[in-house]
Amino acid sequence: MSDLAKVWEQRLQAWKASGKTLKDWSKENGFKYTTSYSWKERLLGTKKKKPSQQKPIGFYELGDEPKNTPGIIIEVNGIQLHIEQQFDSKTLLQCLKVIKEGLC
Repeated sequence: MSDLAKVWEQRLQAWKASGKTLKDWSKENGFKYTTSYSWKERLLGTKKKKPSQQKPIGFYELGDEPKNTPGIIIEVNGIQLHIEQQFDSKTLLQCLKVIKEGLC
């Protein structure tokens, strides 16, 4: 870590201890907010990731049943509904209703 980075690490610790916003602390201590913010991001890594950098959200099948169980797959406009051999007809009707409403 460079000497300047060590200095900014101490400054950021002082900012955190002050309880003030980074903007107010920077102004009171004679620093540009953008400079303080840049050092905060470099040293503390609190910058929010862009959506393209975030891990994708997915759904995973849970349970002990093997994936090769016989059943059917209904696909409508890219929506897939996997129906296993042992299914609840009321749940199936609710799912089909939701899909139908989403298409209209």
